Amino acid sequence: MSTLPHRERAMDAAVDDALRTYPLRPAPASLAPRVMARLRALPAPPRFRLAWIDYALCLLATLMAAVALTFWRFVTPEALQRAQERLIVFLQHAGLATPRPEFPLALAAIGLAAALLLLGVGVWRNSS
Repeated sequence: MSTLPHRERAMDAAVDDALRTYPLRPAPASLAPRVMARLRALPAPPRFRLAWIDYALCLLATLMAAVALTFWRFVTPEALQRAQERLIVFLQHAGLATPRPEFPLALAAIGLAAALLLLGVGVWRNSS
């Protein structure tokens, strides 16, 4: 069931019918040459080029992925446990509350997010 009243539906149908059956006028003879002249007058679009920062960011991302994969492949669970224990001891000596076991992972995620945010701000500032 339509929410439009009958009168509005009838008006829409009349406009639709007029658009489909109304005869079209031919375009003026000078329209095509004027349009083509305006298109030729437009400057050529700039060529796509990569700056050095594009290559540097790709290299950085590739190196970060390689380090992460190497870390994932070669670090043993015992080494991860030992690193987590050292971090907990350091945080306790620094006067921070006892962290939960997932604290190092959350800390790493926050650090990565902050680094990506700073990188994005730097790239955006250079491009504008």
